[in-house]
Amino acid sequence: MSPDAATTGPWEHRYAEVNGVRLHYVIQGSGLPMVMLHGWPQTWYCWRKIIPAMAERFTVVAPDLRGFGDSEKPDWGYERSTLANDIVELMGSLGFDRAVVVGQDWGGALSYVIALDHPEFVERLVVLDTSFFLARMRLPFNPEVWYTKFFEIPELPEKLLAGHEGEFIKHFLLHWSHTDHYTEEDLAEYARAYSQPGSLAGMLRHYRDRIGEYERQWKRYEGRTIDVPSLILWGEHDKPIPPWTADGLHRYLTNMKYVLIENAGHFVQEEAAERVIEEMQAFLPASA
Repeated sequence: MSPDAATTGPWEHRYAEVNGVRLHYVIQGSGLPMVMLHGWPQTWYCWRKIIPAMAERFTVVAPDLRGFGDSEKPDWGYERSTLANDIVELMGSLGFDRAVVVGQDWGGALSYVIALDHPEFVERLVVLDTSFFLARMRLPFNPEVWYTKFFEIPELPEKLLAGHEGEFIKHFLLHWSHTDHYTEEDLAEYARAYSQPGSLAGMLRHYRDRIGEYERQWKRYEGRTIDVPSLILWGEHDKPIPPWTADGLHRYLTNMKYVLIENAGHFVQEEAAERVIEEMQAFLPASA
């Protein structure tokens, strides 16, 4: 099934060849550019409730990250610095050398890296449900993210998950949600995205290629701060990345506003879309 048939909307589906990879993205609106980066176990589709409202003021671009959804799934390039280059080059191919960067979960961690590696690119930063990776190194292991260790086992996840990707993803989507917000159509779209050829390998590479990455990032970014105006939004009932993991975040983001979103779990942009839109619109500039 093509992404257009499964996810029609006011946006347009496009593809671009950047940084050696073919990325799928949707685009809508005009004005100051905004790029929205999804997390796991999701795709660009997680922004479907947010894009139309933000497109009234911004040119919104929501890609599938390398290895996910309808983007290419090569066997290389899953380090966050490479993923950051993917996004900067994608926006550059559209004529944008600066953008509002919005990210959640994996996309939130990637947003931090973009702000550190390409500070001139980031107009403002909006991060949802994502602790700063340097601070997270010192946190105790959360049993909710048991699957990250499972993914690191050679060959076993491939054998157990092949043919069951949709049900595996569905478990986390429902378990990490505080409210009953997913429709059958939503779950079917995520199942489609994670069940197509190459998706299992792409998903696993994102986790396997990060082994040792926190330590490398500590050496690379130690003493660095993100000084761009930043909005941090967090679901009150986030299970995999609880709100308390934001403690000390101000040491790394020197110009941040933190907002706790009530009655929402990990997928705050889907569970509390209206509140997220309200907070983003109040925080972001009306024009460049």
